[in-house]
Amino acid sequence: MILSIRNGCFSHGNTKILEDINLEVKTGELLTILGPNGAGKTTLLKCLLGFYKWTKGATYLNLKEISNIKYLWKTISYVPQAKEIPFNYTVEDMILIGRNPHIGYFGKPKKSDYLAVERVLDLLDISSKRYSFMYQLSGGQKQIVLIARALVSDPQIIILDEPELNLDLANQDKIFSTIRRLADEENIVCIVNTHLPFNAIKYSDNSLLLKKDLTSIYGKTKDIVTLNKLVDIYGLPKDYYNIGYNYRSLIMPAT
Repeated sequence: MILSIRNGCFSHGNTKILEDINLEVKTGELLTILGPNGAGKTTLLKCLLGFYKWTKGATYLNLKEISNIKYLWKTISYVPQAKEIPFNYTVEDMILIGRNPHIGYFGKPKKSDYLAVERVLDLLDISSKRYSFMYQLSGGQKQIVLIARALVSDPQIIILDEPELNLDLANQDKIFSTIRRLADEENIVCIVNTHLPFNAIKYSDNSLLLKKDLTSIYGKTKDIVTLNKLVDIYGLPKDYYNIGYNYRSLIMPAT
């Protein structure tokens, strides 16, 4: 499985938002998309998902241009930014929503659907929460359930928009380690929009950096998510520094 964008451009009216986006993600890889607010990260995901139509360029699946977005949706799942759950769903009910492509809107879940729910509960280590209500869960647990809902349809590609939003550091790391495990163990193409360069450095294979001036940089995370580029892209003060240890990198503000 190879998902790619070639020369992707998007404009809203006369305002250019994305220009010449090029990237490629293969089975078992994790791609992170980074950039400041207003750089077009969420817009890029919506173009990739077919919610918006590219002004120029195209999305490709296995090197073939996608002309029918329904074909893409047979292989893809999307985890949007976390919001409050309006109803008193149990964890099982919430995950079953992800089986709608198999159940149908007016159908009833079958044994195979409940078995699929059981599998993702086990995979993500949340079986003990199966009959808990969503409002009883912590922020990190809710986000894991939303990932489970996306996984239960057996996607080959999963796209997540800021899955770490409003979570503490421990839960942010848990979410990213879970996504990394999905890429490694389930051979899923994982694409994550994030504001956290340190998690990109720790977990992702490749990254796409978006700038407000419409330029972008794509490549191996270890090569492009560097202190100098982050200072440039985010407008960070010059008093940040980079610590290298055991072939890993940590970027921190000086104190």
